[in-house]
Amino acid sequence: MWINITDKGGTFQFNACVCYLPPVDSARNVDTQEFDDTVLSQIHTYGKTGLFFMCGDLNSRCADMEDFIPWVDDIMERDVIDYVSNAYGEILCDFLINSNCCILNGRNTKSNNYTYVSKRGSSVVDYCIVPYENLDMNTVNQEGINKLYGDFVDILKNEMNDCLDYQTVKLQDGQSNKKRRTKKPVWSDHLTVLLNKVCEAEKDMLKC
Repeated sequence: MWINITDKGGTFQFNACVCYLPPVDSARNVDTQEFDDTVLSQIHTYGKTGLFFMCGDLNSRCADMEDFIPWVDDIMERDVIDYVSNAYGEILCDFLINSNCCILNGRNTKSNNYTYVSKRGSSVVDYCIVPYENLDMNTVNQEGINKLYGDFVDILKNEMNDCLDYQTVKLQDGQSNKKRRTKKPVWSDHLTVLLNKVCEAEKDMLKC
């Protein structure tokens, strides 16, 4: 799924791609080569319109395989914590080389964690992927990532507030800024009364 964000002036565009690839032994197994070819064609289409990144659960374990061509691409080595590989991981690395993209996991200089943790073990199967040219190694750190994420969230919130219908829910002690779509009337005056009663009961309990 691709999400396109364009400023109102039309001078800046940002595309985000969210992907999911079922596990290798899943009953919903898909043709990974066809999957990669489809995403690659979409990158050639949407990647030309502005900045983009990809993220998602790809169920690919890349171990320490290269996602770029050494001595050709000037890319920082990944800090690998999951040294187990699978067939999807090899296919993913080939896809990244063909699309001139690389894995952001392990290239964050302050934090590098597993993305899946269970009783059976830990692994890295969820990835953020960016084009080579958008990977500025001098600014890849947690503070920079947090700032970019915060800016992205603000853009989405402002766009939703401007484009979606909503109603203000009045509470006992003031007004709530929670936005509720009027086209899906899941909120009612009766629920507001019940919520006010819960708030009053909570205040009484805290005074005890």
